Amino acid sequence: MAKQKSSLKLAGREQWLATVAVVIVLLCVADYFVLRPILRRLNHLDTQTRQVREEVSYNVKILKQKDQVDNEWRGVQDKLKQTSTPQMHQTEMVAIIDKLASDAGLTLPKLAEGDVGPLASGHGSMAETLVEYVVNVESEGPLVPLIKFLHGIQDHSGVLRVRRMTLAPKGKPEANVTRGSIEITRVLAE
Repeated sequence: MAKQKSSLKLAGREQWLATVAVVIVLLCVADYFVLRPILRRLNHLDTQTRQVREEVSYNVKILKQKDQVDNEWRGVQDKLKQTSTPQMHQTEMVAIIDKLASDAGLTLPKLAEGDVGPLASGHGSMAETLVEYVVNVESEGPLVPLIKFLHGIQDHSGVLRVRRMTLAPKGKPEANVTRGSIEITRVLAE
């Protein structure tokens, strides 16, 4: 038996249709395995780019606000330096303490201005601009007005705090009179 050569001959029109079919299949395969993954990746990159642009624009807006606040703060500091002195702050603090004591019904035999100096426990760049004012107070009277006075110091919006306090009874315990020495401080930005 002789081998027969099989050759499939297609007519011109059929060859053209077969070529078109192969090209379409190749295009579909290229679309599915090459083009679509690239387009998905591009869409993902576009989304990430959009998000990063929004974050950057937000951060730029915040930085502009920070610059405005810094400029306003410098202006306020300049005005404060021009209009207020440590003596004025100290006098204001003494007046506040005296009013709180009288509101509480507490007698203050001695109310003296103490030291003025930089805040000792501050850290960083703010430590250089914080100043601590001290007022030394001696009190005498019943314990209840003293407690009201201390509560008034704690609740006052002027950032007052008691740094040191010594209390002792005066006279007989039945007299219910307490003598105290109190160091009150206030920290302000200069």
